[in-house]
Amino acid sequence: MRQRLTIVAVALLTVSSLQAQNPAPSPWRVGQSGMTDVGSVLPQQIMDQLSLTAGQQTKLKDLDAKLIKERDQLLEQQRADGKDVSKLRADMTATRDSGDATKIEKIHGKIMELFQPQLDLRKKYQDDFKTSLTDEQKNKLDYALEQMMQRPGSAPLPGVGGAGK
Repeated sequence: MRQRLTIVAVALLTVSSLQAQNPAPSPWRVGQSGMTDVGSVLPQQIMDQLSLTAGQQTKLKDLDAKLIKERDQLLEQQRADGKDVSKLRADMTATRDSGDATKIEKIHGKIMELFQPQLDLRKKYQDDFKTSLTDEQKNKLDYALEQMMQRPGSAPLPGVGGAGK
């Protein structure tokens, strides 16, 4: 009996150790730039806090589809204009290795400049979605977005926490 308990304990420790090494993915997807990928109007954890009605869920799903379509068009246009973030990402990696803080800051600014239209797009769809929320849900949403921005490593959201436009 004692041997079985030891085996179970070791198995549980192994599983929890593996889970710690591979944490659950963030609701804000990280794209090729290493930054938040604007692929949804709201992350799932915030949607869960809002207790959305079926109608609100449908509206959000429709807005997500529109956001993704418009975002993809925006990214294609940026690539066509020679503004591909993957080159900046490679430059950033090389520059980090060299330790040139001034150049790192400059490249970061360029990456944020390319990312800003995606953030503005998400903000537009968030504002559209907010019109379907109750006052209580709006307050919960504002609070949840503010809390998300206070976590280390959070990508900026326009209009939240003073970031963006």
